[in-house]
Amino acid sequence: MNPNHKGQLYGQIFVYILTIVVVGFILIYGYRTITGFKDKANQVMLLQFEKDTKIIVQSIASDFGSVVKKELNADDKTNMVCFVENYEAFDRASPRSSDAINPIVMESIRSNSEINVFLIGDGIRKSFSTGRISVDNDILCIKPQNNAVILRLEGAGDHAIVSRWI
Repeated sequence: MNPNHKGQLYGQIFVYILTIVVVGFILIYGYRTITGFKDKANQVMLLQFEKDTKIIVQSIASDFGSVVKKELNADDKTNMVCFVENYEAFDRASPRSSDAINPIVMESIRSNSEINVFLIGDGIRKSFSTGRISVDNDILCIKPQNNAVILRLEGAGDHAIVSRWI
């Protein structure tokens, strides 16, 4: 056997190993980058949901008697959106809602927090105060359909009445 062939064989093995390492690095880096982009997109969607909700509640609240249908887009990790009454006082220890309420949301309600909108996934994805709203049974929870919640908002002069669009 020619000694040069043995050196070429070791050189080829080194090239194969180096190729596998480089390709593995590229795949891992690419996966992390794509996942990071998706997480950023979800964060942007949550911020847009908050902004849109605040704008529509504030604009409709003072327009007494007007009704609008609003579709709000949530991210794909949100599986429930809850709105909490903050216009009229209610028994915060035991709200009248028939929906199963997330324990973190219940704790926020019991602590008299100003927060009245909760996006829930694996825990609380986003929570914020949207202005004065009224909902039936103290708490309204809506499961997004195709990552969107469709609301009926009615102006009541000094607050907005929020309900499901049926």
